[in-house]
Amino acid sequence: MQRHDSKTMLKKMELDYDSRMEEQVDDLREKMRLLQVDRKNNVEALEANKSSNKDLIRQLKQENKELRKQIADMKRSEHAAGNVMGGNDLDDETAQIAHHLTKCRKQYDDVRHKVAAQVDTLEQLKDNVKDLELESKKPSMEDTPETRKIRMLENRLDKAMIKYNEAQSIRKTYEQIVKRLKRRAHWL
Repeated sequence: MQRHDSKTMLKKMELDYDSRMEEQVDDLREKMRLLQVDRKNNVEALEANKSSNKDLIRQLKQENKELRKQIADMKRSEHAAGNVMGGNDLDDETAQIAHHLTKCRKQYDDVRHKVAAQVDTLEQLKDNVKDLELESKKPSMEDTPETRKIRMLENRLDKAMIKYNEAQSIRKTYEQIVKRLKRRAHWL
């Protein structure tokens, strides 16, 4: 009866251990899946933002180019007219265009800075993704409290099985001795 209880207890310990490990593995898989979904969404958002910023930069560059051309044309026409008539109006218009050009240049610089920052963020996220992918592929053999406890339980189980097998061997030996003694007593 005691042998049956030991086997039942060992079997129950194994089942409990297996179910806990399976739950932990499932939890880790779910966390990894959620991290990968978040990472994918972040990368997609950054890519879209990067694309729209590139379009805005392209547009601002074109505006800048056109404004510079207008300023150059105005300066040429001003020199040709020799400040004879409307020189003050031309100066005011030139100042306005220069102010607008400065404003556009500042916008362009701001957008370029934002794009550079987002590109850096995108690169960091890509590095994080690579790290996560590498971590998900390699088995986790870290020395955590759970793994130490598992090893301890496995060692205890091994020792218990060795003692159980020794006890079975001794029991069989005693049964054979008792059998022989009964036979001898029967012959006497």
